[in-house]
Amino acid sequence: MNRVICFLDFPGFYESMLSHALDQEHEQWIEYYCDGGEESNDDFDLSGLSAGQIGEALFMATDYRKAYLSIAKDFAQGASALASELPGLSDNPLTFESMDSPREYNFATDRLFVTMSETDMAALFAASKAGNHAALAKTIKIRFTSYDGFCSHYSNDLAEWLEKPLDEWDHNEVGTLLSALLWEEHGDYLPDALYQACFSGNGEESNAMWEGLDESRFREELAKQRKAMA
Repeated sequence: MNRVICFLDFPGFYESMLSHALDQEHEQWIEYYCDGGEESNDDFDLSGLSAGQIGEALFMATDYRKAYLSIAKDFAQGASALASELPGLSDNPLTFESMDSPREYNFATDRLFVTMSETDMAALFAASKAGNHAALAKTIKIRFTSYDGFCSHYSNDLAEWLEKPLDEWDHNEVGTLLSALLWEEHGDYLPDALYQACFSGNGEESNAMWEGLDESRFREELAKQRKAMA
């Protein structure tokens, strides 16, 4: 069965709760060793270096694209767990598809895409229809009403959306349908619910940190910091 692409509500990594989670993981890791969390570290020589020096080396040796991609996949998995609670959806309806990141964060942030089966998409629509599409109509109005500085390329009229066959809806339309039902289910607590589902206590932040860290580069940067002290 074909899978359809769906745009997922996602805060991105520009000064967001997700980027702060990775920053906090870095800080906690540094503090752990600087406070004598272990008498020695077999992987890296951190002796004699301040927290600031270690942090600088860590920053220089981290591929943030890889680290953020790890978090994005966990976010998609967490969103899937929440979506599975909606009426009629399968146990794991959403699968990570891709993350699109801008070259600069001046006017845009990261976008996250998932896929779902046509069966789950139909179940979403059926759940929305059961509520007379009230949540969908509200979400469409919020997202696609033009204003100064924003010209919507989609109608903000539910009736026009319903005229289009469901199997012709694009990723933004399917994503709006999903968002409408998730917001209806969780209300203003949805961002917190997604965050908690993403960071479920299984070490997602730590995994992202190590996924993005070039350990060889980190050793080189630590050596540079030590050399600068000589």
